[in-house]
Amino acid sequence: MSADTVMSSVLGVPGALNAVIQTCQAIQFGRRFNGDFALSSAKLQITGLQLAQWGQAVGIIEMEDGESTTRLSNTDQQKAMHILSKILQAFASAKEQCRKYAEDDSRDDLDTEIIPSTKSADRMILAIRTRTNQYRINPISSKVIDKARWVIYRKSQFEKLVGDIRAATNELIEIFPAQKSEQRTLCARDLSDLDTDDLKTVESIADDLDDLDLQKVAQSVASSRGLRLEGNTVRSGVIDMGNEYSTAEGAKGLQSITVRRNDFSGNSVSRFGHSVGVSRTTYRPN
Repeated sequence: MSADTVMSSVLGVPGALNAVIQTCQAIQFGRRFNGDFALSSAKLQITGLQLAQWGQAVGIIEMEDGESTTRLSNTDQQKAMHILSKILQAFASAKEQCRKYAEDDSRDDLDTEIIPSTKSADRMILAIRTRTNQYRINPISSKVIDKARWVIYRKSQFEKLVGDIRAATNELIEIFPAQKSEQRTLCARDLSDLDTDDLKTVESIADDLDDLDLQKVAQSVASSRGLRLEGNTVRSGVIDMGNEYSTAEGAKGLQSITVRRNDFSGNSVSRFGHSVGVSRTTYRPN
């Protein structure tokens, strides 16, 4: 009996998919990653999100009682199970190598005390993970994730692991071409939760992962937003932010404007918006 057959009988496609997503969320990083760990984590989180989108697109359904089912034919289930098994085996192999690495008492890089990530990185990872869990009626709990945690210590090992996972993930997506359009729609919806800077990070990650579809979707979401004014700090000043347009008859703003997370204090008077065609919003601190 093949390993795929054994795993299929135990987990089924929904269970195997859930196990892969759970592992993407559970991996921690050793000290050698330092400032790169947030980007490394984001690669795994994005992979988990894409797999959740794939599951939605092909009709993997989670029931209220925690059980799962799928609309895939038996033949397609076998194909999917074979590929998901590759991903789980890649995780298992990497985990065992990390365990052996950690058993060497001479190692001085086994702790996970690394440079704290920025608030923006934490926010992006949380947004991606939240979207991933929204595909589930019963989201993976933090307690389950904590129990499943293990640490990867070396960047070279992580890059190999990501390469193996991405190759299998791409294969999984490509064998169901009819669902690619729906996956792109789901991806665009999910990425719309991210800030503009986060979308740039996703574009960079997509380029690094050689994921042209993800890169195009991220660029499309970013370009559709128009003007975004966010993260500005004003202390006792007067400032106008927005586009200036001609006052000619019929002139109007050509872009939408999104205003988020701006900080004003003192005697600040700040105006956001187009000078013509779009009403301006004035912020006056109390």
